Amino acid sequence: MGRQSTLFVLGSALAVVACGGKGADGKVDRFVQGCLSSTNLERSFCECAGENAHDELSEDGFAFLTATLNEDQEDVATLREKLDLTEALAAGMFMVNAYKKCAQPTE
Repeated sequence: MGRQSTLFVLGSALAVVACGGKGADGKVDRFVQGCLSSTNLERSFCECAGENAHDELSEDGFAFLTATLNEDQEDVATLREKLDLTEALAAGMFMVNAYKKCAQPTE
């Protein structure tokens, strides 16, 4: 591999790490927008919660929580039918538990 190719690969890897890589498909971004529009939480909290939800919840659980935050009742109803009890509980409790990881202490 040539020097330019190596630099390109390293630069691309750094860009993915710096951007988190999760928002590339728009799922975390949609979560953040819903969080901001339906709560009075700070952007930093919503971004942290979005990344954590994407990592911790099942795909359907994350989609359900995102639809709930965005008040998309049609998607909420559809996804509710797909979730098993464990997924539903995890999605339902996620925002409560996210405070432990994402809340910034006020000074």
